[in-house]
Amino acid sequence: MGDEFLYNTNAGGASTTKSAFVDPMKSGAAVVEESDQRRGDGGYGEVALVTGTAHVDVTLKGEDKTLHSRYLHLEDGQDWKLVARQATYLPEKK
Repeated sequence: MGDEFLYNTNAGGASTTKSAFVDPMKSGAAVVEESDQRRGDGGYGEVALVTGTAHVDVTLKGEDKTLHSRYLHLEDGQDWKLVARQATYLPEKK
């Protein structure tokens, strides 16, 4: 992840910085048990846009959850670090 990483967490405009995204995993407040991501890549010069879906089993503050989302990543073409992420949660499967 690039230092300028920004994660737009929902369509309402909320966003998260790199430290706010990573620190809960470092502290153990968020524990990713499994993550299944499927990518569709497209390169554009010095950046790459990466799209896909993610299905993540995670424990957040002691509560087990499964999150399903579509995502868009922007990766810096200089050293291929993730610099932005947009995710939209998918409805739960019935």
